[in-house]
Formats: sequence, C-alpha cells, structure tokens
Amino acid sequence: MDSNFSPTPAVTSEPTLAARYRAAHRNKLMLLTQLKSELPGQDEFCRVLSVETVEPSLWVTVNFLDGSRRGLRPEKIRLATEDEERFSRA
Repeated sequence: MDSNFSPTPAVTSEPTLAARYRAAHRNKLMLLTQLKSELPGQDEFCRVLSVETVEPSLWVTVNFLDGSRRGLRPEKIRLATEDEERFSRA
C-alpha cells in the first residue's frame, strides 16, 4: 500500500451551520438584543449581510438601517417582531 495515499474526504450535501443561519435570516429584519432605550433606533435595526464560522460559533456581519456595518456574534441580534418592523418604517 502506498503510504502517501490520502483518502478523499467524503463530500456531504448537508449545509454548514453558517449556511443554515444565513438561509433562515435572509431578508429578515433583525434587531440588537440590548437596546439603548425603550424605542429602537435606526442604528439598532439590521439585516444580515454575511455569516462566517468562527469556532466554536458564528460571526455575523450586518448592515444597519442607518447605513453602518458591524460584525457580531449571533446571540447579539434577534428577529424583529411585526410591531418593531412597522416601527422601523415609521
């Protein structure tokens, strides 16, 4: 047997955690989990731009409605409620 032989890793069709997170939150309005005040501002509403795997978790880059961009861990944002979505458009 050839000692230089390296078996090809099995190819899996299962999406990565980052891909699943990105798909679940694509085009959804998100909101920081810790707000500065009772009413969220445009710098607290965001949309997911990209998701990367950073062991042991994920790193999410978001675009805020005020035009700024920031990277953070997924537990720092959550889906906005319907009421919060209406408020963001007001």
